[in-house]
Amino acid sequence: TICAPTPLQHAAAAALDLPATYYEEMTRDYHVRRDTIMGILEDVGFSAILPEGAYYTMAEYNQLDIPQAQWDSKRFAHWMTTEVGVAVVPGTSFYSLPGYGERSIRFAFAKKLETLNKASERMKRMKQ
Repeated sequence: TICAPTPLQHAAAAALDLPATYYEEMTRDYHVRRDTIMGILEDVGFSAILPEGAYYTMAEYNQLDIPQAQWDSKRFAHWMTTEVGVAVVPGTSFYSLPGYGERSIRFAFAKKLETLNKASERMKRMKQ
C-alpha cells in the first residue's frame, strides 16, 4: 500500500488533537489491565513475559499441573475457549517456523476489568 485509507488519516489527525491527559489516562488504564492479567496468569501457573507496549502477552502453559499442558497450542487454545471459557490464540499462529509458539498461547488484555476478573475465576478452576 502507498498510504492509509482516507478515514484512517482523518482518525489519526483527530487523535493528534487529543490532549496529553487522554493518553496519560489510557496508559494508566492499560497498565492496570496488564498488571491484572499478569497476576492472574501467575496465580494460575502460566509463565508469561511482562509486555512493555503490547495489549497482549504470550504465556507458556507446559508447566501447568494439568493433563492438557502436554497438548499442542491449537488444541490447548481450543480447550481453553470451549471448556474453560476464556478465548485465547494458539502461539503457533504467530510463527512460520516449525516448533515456534508451541506450548504457548496469547492472552489479550484490552478488555474491561470485569471481563478479566471473570476470566480469572474461570481459569482458577483449572487448578481443581
